[in-house]
Amino acid sequence: MKKVKLVGNFYIAYVMAIPFIFGGASVIKAESLSLQIHPAIYIIALIAFLAGSGREIMKDVMDYEGDRENGVKSFPKYIGIRISNIIAAFFYIAAVALSFLPFMMSKFGVYYKNIYYLLLVLITDTMLLATSLHLIFKKKPHMKLYRNMSLIAIFIGLIAFLVGAFFN
Repeated sequence: MKKVKLVGNFYIAYVMAIPFIFGGASVIKAESLSLQIHPAIYIIALIAFLAGSGREIMKDVMDYEGDRENGVKSFPKYIGIRISNIIAAFFYIAAVALSFLPFMMSKFGVYYKNIYYLLLVLITDTMLLATSLHLIFKKKPHMKLYRNMSLIAIFIGLIAFLVGAFFN
């Protein structure tokens, strides 16, 4: 998949998301007739997928010159660097929008109106939105800085879900 990054990007994002689904499935009680995974798990997985997609597209932009020389099929090759940055920002913004669902909807149980979750997720969202704004509005954003910032944001987001699950 290294030569066709269009597929590889989403595969990596999938690999980032699927452990949450497997983890949610692994804690279902055997004596329960219901095999339902908690809805928060699906949101966490989708957020991981979206943020992972954004990060992978950012990496494609960073690697554009080398990929172009090696004939790698990536987003920047087909749609350009600027549009690739905007698409990466879109993925981050979608992840940010979804991050509020657990706080606002009662079906998400421990996350519903959980201030600990909200405070940490606001840090994550601020970092991802700052990254998105730079990707959208700057002609030459500092890709390495913002890609690292997105990694830190994703880590804090993971902590937000863990803290939200244990502290209410």
